[in-house]
Amino acid sequence: MSFKKRSGTSPQKPTCSNIRIRSPDDAHKIFFGVHCGTLSMVTRRLDSNERATIQTGSVYVWEESDASGIGIERWTDGKRWGPSRVQQEFLVYEETDNLEEDGIWSTRQLLAKKTYSAFVQTNLGRRKWHLCTYFEQSMETPLGTVDEIVILQSLVVPLGMFVGARSVKPWVWF
Repeated sequence: MSFKKRSGTSPQKPTCSNIRIRSPDDAHKIFFGVHCGTLSMVTRRLDSNERATIQTGSVYVWEESDASGIGIERWTDGKRWGPSRVQQEFLVYEETDNLEEDGIWSTRQLLAKKTYSAFVQTNLGRRKWHLCTYFEQSMETPLGTVDEIVILQSLVVPLGMFVGARSVKPWVWF
């Protein structure tokens, strides 16, 4: 499936680049950067050109759509993933190698994807935010950490502002 570039829209970039997410606290720091307007949230599905730029260290934050239609219904990145496994509060997926199936040879390093979801109270009410981060399965490429992002260093995430979606029942929270 391909997507045409929407006229009048500029290309979306990752929320952060060249970093690794180590913990839910790292994800919360990125979310808070988005909440404060320091970092950008992805507001629509990536088009084919934007998907082609996904690389190790890319981090994307997006908001799940609700009945009002605000947000993104489902994240798509154009890659094929194996089954998920739980790691802390994250779901981790490994990209599958479809060389035999596609009949092509590739030396590209396969990626892994780590996802995290949390509830946050916004001016639009309770919302569900997601973070997707990509990295090489071999981790040969050195990546920075959230602590090294200068624009986030002075931010202090208010306790309880983000509640991991895997850790609570949403109807109990708020």
